[in-house]
Amino acid sequence: MKKHFFTLILAFFWGMGASWAQEYDFSAVCSTGQTLYYKIIDTEAHTVRLKCPDDHTIWDDFQKPIGDIVLPEMVAYNGITYAVTEIGDYA
Repeated sequence: MKKHFFTLILAFFWGMGASWAQEYDFSAVCSTGQTLYYKIIDTEAHTVRLKCPDDHTIWDDFQKPIGDIVLPEMVAYNGITYAVTEIGDYA
């Protein structure tokens, strides 16, 4: 019984950790100096979504971009240029 309870508790906390996992694939500094976060939405078409760095509405430990921001049409990551085609909620 204790073994099953322990396994259940581990599974619960593992699931909680997975839900708090990073929700972006990469970040890049835009031309106005702010760090923006991107999620790859199509690897073949090379498109990304601009998004909040986590899956919540709070920026927590991330510096929230403020002031004038120039959103790029294209962004490079690992030698691939992606088109920025979407802006996610709370981005």
